[in-house]
Amino acid sequence: MTSGTPQPPDENESTPVAAPAPVPPRAAPGTGLGAVAVVLGGLGCLLPLTPFAFSDARDWIPLVFAVPGIVFGLYGCTSRNRGNMLAIVGAILCTIAIGLSTVALTKFWGNPGAPGDDTEELLRDEIDVHLGELQQNPATGIVSMSVTIYNKGSDFASYVVTFDVNDDEGACEAQAYAEDLMPGASVRDMVHTCNPGLDPEEFNAQITKVERR
Repeated sequence: MTSGTPQPPDENESTPVAAPAPVPPRAAPGTGLGAVAVVLGGLGCLLPLTPFAFSDARDWIPLVFAVPGIVFGLYGCTSRNRGNMLAIVGAILCTIAIGLSTVALTKFWGNPGAPGDDTEELLRDEIDVHLGELQQNPATGIVSMSVTIYNKGSDFASYVVTFDVNDDEGACEAQAYAEDLMPGASVRDMVHTCNPGLDPEEFNAQITKVERR
């Protein structure tokens, strides 16, 4: 056999085979739905606790986010997606948000129209009331005090502020009004004593109730 003659391949020699390309890891089923549920549940739990003025919508805010969120969360952790941690956490957060809203709404609807129920909340979230200078009508002897009502909320609103006016003759109620007050605006009104001839230094007015109309 001459050196120039081609030789047949040796059957014992193995042909190198290329290694398979690595397959990128796939996201667990339900991860996307779980992330959405976590975001919605977090918003439903946190937004009602923020200092922003949401007026009467504060009690409803958790439901707006939690109801669709719990649908995504439950779907993301059932059937073939079972065990997805994000979906489970999202469903738990949404359940907490729904519970917060339920408690708040139960308290609201459980005392419809009870006098003075919203006074503290309105003074904290929606209006400021400032008492000003005193003046006395020389003809009647009635003493009056100026009252400034400032709307620090985010909506147009009308308010009635009731005062317990005390003087040396006793006590009576007086009211100050703000009609269609725009956000950031203020209005001035007057409250009066019940008895004429009062020494202005003895005049005292205290807020007893605030109503939004």
